[in-house]
Amino acid sequence: MKIAVDAMGGDYAPKEIIKGALEALQDIEEDIVLIGDKKEINKFLKGYEFLDRIEIFHSPEKVYMDESPTKAILKKKNSSIKIAFELLNQKKVDAVVSAGNSGAFVASAIFNLGLIKGIEKPAIASILPGKKGRFILIDSGANVDCKVQNLYQFALMGSALASSFLNIEEPKIGLLSIGEEENKGNRLVRQGHDLFKKSNFNFVGNVEGTSIFENVADVIVCDGFVGNIALKIAEGTAQYIKDWILKKETLLLMDSNKLDYEEYGGGVLLGINGLGIICHGRSSSKAIKNAIIMASIFFRNNILDKFLAELSNMGDGYGR
Repeated sequence: MKIAVDAMGGDYAPKEIIKGALEALQDIEEDIVLIGDKKEINKFLKGYEFLDRIEIFHSPEKVYMDESPTKAILKKKNSSIKIAFELLNQKKVDAVVSAGNSGAFVASAIFNLGLIKGIEKPAIASILPGKKGRFILIDSGANVDCKVQNLYQFALMGSALASSFLNIEEPKIGLLSIGEEENKGNRLVRQGHDLFKKSNFNFVGNVEGTSIFENVADVIVCDGFVGNIALKIAEGTAQYIKDWILKKETLLLMDSNKLDYEEYGGGVLLGINGLGIICHGRSSSKAIKNAIIMASIFFRNNILDKFLAELSNMGDGYGR
């Protein structure tokens, strides 16, 4: 197995990306393909071990964070993220990890790999720590505008991932909203609530923002606009608490790693015909390392095959 890493994607690329990739090699059996400017990459490889397990694929272009994703992918045919998914499509690598422009990541994945039959839009599934165990937030950033059938498909994919990866037999599905009452929320959420009630989901109703980490649901469904804001508020709050504790030199009475989003690497893009892990743009080497380890775990345990089997068992063509 080979894992393609977009060496030029992210605020701290390529240094932190390369460092994370090299650190990951100590914990995985797979080789890594670094994609980006070969001259720049080589600057940060000197003095490290495991270089025999590193391959460099030269890419002279990169997509910047403020670029239009679609235009960049069409214009920059030699960008690192586009080439990464081309290699995955050609089966020269088995997974893609990137901390770059998330829109370009999604666009490249769809363009090169295509969507799973019956799925209208892919979604980013973030696997997060709750008080009693892990849960899934979906969509955490792939789609700004959604229809109710998109939420339905996100719930299907989230449930399939919870079964295949978290080993939860009947995942509890919740809708992220401004109140627990079924008449709360915008029109999309209210439509989703009505549809989910009629479905075969183990639907527990609406979930308020204050209850996200209480494990009231194993899969929390929302559109990518709301999900990304929720995720980043949680990350920012966790960082504030950690900084405050360190400043006050107070003992932390819980596992501080549970507050650190970098422990969880990135989110998996569901709905595409392949394995892609998207990381936070500000990812350090720690986050990149854990994202690569996550990709390794997914591949070695055939999680995508199990996910597709679960999805097939649940779906009715994935439409509503």
